[in-house]
Amino acid sequence: MEMASISATGNVTIIGVAQDAFSLADNSHKIKEEKSLYDFVKNLPRRSTRQYQPPLEELQRMVANLRDKRLILISSSHTEYALDASWGLIERLPGSPKRFNGMIAFEDIASKNIEFSIQKLLEQRPEAEAESVVLVDATHTQAQTFPASFLGHTARAGSFEDLLRTNKHFLVVMVDLSYARENNLAHHSFPYWEIPFLEPFFEKAFPQEHERLLKEIRTQRGKWEQDEVSFARQIINYQHSERLLEIIESGGPQDPEGCAEALLKTANQVEKTVLYAATVFEEITSPEFCRVVEALINERARRAAEQSSPPVAANGSAGSAHAGETEIPLRRLWEKEKDDIFTKWLVEGSTSTDSPRMVSLSESNLREPLRKQFEKRHRFYLMDQFNALQETGILFYPSLRLAENTTRIAVDMARIYPDEFDESWIVALVMRLRRHFIGAGSAGSDEDDQMFQFLPSSQPGASDVAFARISDICKRLLGSPSQSKVVPNSLDYLLQTGCHEEVLWLIKQLKFSAEFDDWFWLKQLLFRGDVKTKYLTYHYIISYLKRMGTNVYDGLTKIETWLPSSERQSYSEFDTFVFRLMIKYCFDTIARFDHRHYGQWPSRYPLFAIKDAQLAESHTSLLAHWLLHPAVDPTLADLGIGGSRITLVGALLAEWSFILLGTADISHADPSSAQSETEVTTESAESENSTVNWSATDLFNLLLPQFITQIDLSQRVELLSYWNQLEHELFRFRVLPSHGSELRNELIWKRKLVRRLITEIKKTPPPKKSWPMKATPATAAPADQA
Repeated sequence: MEMASISATGNVTIIGVAQDAFSLADNSHKIKEEKSLYDFVKNLPRRSTRQYQPPLEELQRMVANLRDKRLILISSSHTEYALDASWGLIERLPGSPKRFNGMIAFEDIASKNIEFSIQKLLEQRPEAEAESVVLVDATHTQAQTFPASFLGHTARAGSFEDLLRTNKHFLVVMVDLSYARENNLAHHSFPYWEIPFLEPFFEKAFPQEHERLLKEIRTQRGKWEQDEVSFARQIINYQHSERLLEIIESGGPQDPEGCAEALLKTANQVEKTVLYAATVFEEITSPEFCRVVEALINERARRAAEQSSPPVAANGSAGSAHAGETEIPLRRLWEKEKDDIFTKWLVEGSTSTDSPRMVSLSESNLREPLRKQFEKRHRFYLMDQFNALQETGILFYPSLRLAENTTRIAVDMARIYPDEFDESWIVALVMRLRRHFIGAGSAGSDEDDQMFQFLPSSQPGASDVAFARISDICKRLLGSPSQSKVVPNSLDYLLQTGCHEEVLWLIKQLKFSAEFDDWFWLKQLLFRGDVKTKYLTYHYIISYLKRMGTNVYDGLTKIETWLPSSERQSYSEFDTFVFRLMIKYCFDTIARFDHRHYGQWPSRYPLFAIKDAQLAESHTSLLAHWLLHPAVDPTLADLGIGGSRITLVGALLAEWSFILLGTADISHADPSSAQSETEVTTESAESENSTVNWSATDLFNLLLPQFITQIDLSQRVELLSYWNQLEHELFRFRVLPSHGSELRNELIWKRKLVRRLITEIKKTPPPKKSWPMKATPATAAPADQA
């Protein structure tokens, strides 16, 4: 491995040449790095009109919570109230007058194939001088990956809090109320604020009699929608139709069970279709509602036409029957009476002046009874309608509002008909999607499959939208105990059928689901995937590890279980990828580490952000176990990097000593000082935040023996020789006249640290055991890794 060189930024680097060789080896499979989620953050818009003002005392308490933890979660049964509270919180937050206030919602990146998570938001974000606060709208079902990315792991919460504080960053995260309650957010590490709906709404709508009306509605609660979000929507709809006061005064909504049964019994085919659409689709606009109804009617007409097509006569002429003649009146009836039907059963309203107008049943408490009636008495009708939603393209319609509904409907169908909508159905959807998009350009590729008629293959991001729909269905299936095996069975079958890239895409989308073991499936792809997908997976894992930041050992401990036995005589391609992962991760994180943070403690370098000595013991042991493995030698040879695992370890330990112990005191030390060059002052590396019993020096003194005590005598000689040459090279660079004083100072303190490494290895006792001296060149190994 080459000695020190000067980087493009003017800093001394030891791994630079090796890193270039690594990049060259990966060049043929170079993967374009995704944009950071932060690139899609926009300025927080003004919110001039508001429906909710939180009590001042409560608002001040939540501001204090946000300042303390740097992140807060907010929800409400009425989203507008949650938005108003979020705006008020951000405005009340004291700080720099130059603070940036931003906002991002899942809708901003829905077609971008970008992970919606806190790690991705903070990835590649430049360190800002001023504070910033970002409002994250994670209320959409597919946006639940964002809160899931930092909840559910107590240790991670602390590291994210530290990261946000270090970056002068605040996050206000809006989540769906059902998600908040299902995950018991009130008892998690970060503060949670649930905004009430009923009292503020009635105080504003009926200022003179809100107390009486609230008392009435509470006694009637059993007659209203039971789900809090549906209940709020029901209240708002009645208010928009100016019937709320009348409904409350009359004792509450009428019993909907009998009404729902009577409606379905007397409804004609068009009315039945409208009732179905209004029952299963919530919070969609009028044009979207009409598109759904018309798609269902047209699909019924098409099927009827196929069934009633007359046989062809011997002379080639068709029979006398008219295809689909009984269905044509349904289309006409809809066109003629849709306004009357709409007025009779539906209501249109918006939750605020800025939001679109949504369609719902005028008697919203009919939805659940109608759903039960459909499931109990119209089973085949339900299946026919869902199949129609698929075949007409509604399942893959690009609207996120329709997506929220169609994925829920799909999982409901899987619950009702588990044998019909199982892994074979998921695989069939993926295969059709694959044919549509990968087969783009072939004859009829866009026209033949009507399932994707709203997502032409030529449209940018269309395939991402389609895959997001399938992944959302899979997420919901994972959350259902009776259907949870559908997803792993689907992934296994997709691997068998060669849909390897599609499996990787689904893994990326499902990774934050608690019921999903993403590391298991990443291992399967590295082992069973085709060449292209193996490299895609390899680059994704590198990106994944870097995105984990100070939680990187969560991932590394998973991958460590993939390491082959050190007694193996040969290594597979899978093994090579595993060792490349660690080497590549170390190179990239060192190269990207800001030199201004050298010597700071606690360290910002992810491998050394360890506050606990016991954890440090296991983590540094993991690094030594991995990097001293005999398989590292053939891995380096395969990459075209000169040297051995010993010279690799020598370079990494030198760079790591710079990160841990490099300080301003050393960089400005007088080389003629009486202080010995082997003595390195680290006082400035011990910041005020460090604990009394744990320091950068302690970690360094723990890290170095993990490596030195596990190598034999000849390997020690090799390592000592490498460091001696490195020390000489740093001295040679220092005396070159072309280098400025700042670079010469850097060369001085780095040379001192290398000399400290030399001293340490000389005084460390010989090991009790050692790794095998040599490794056999990599060849195919038995398939025992997966």
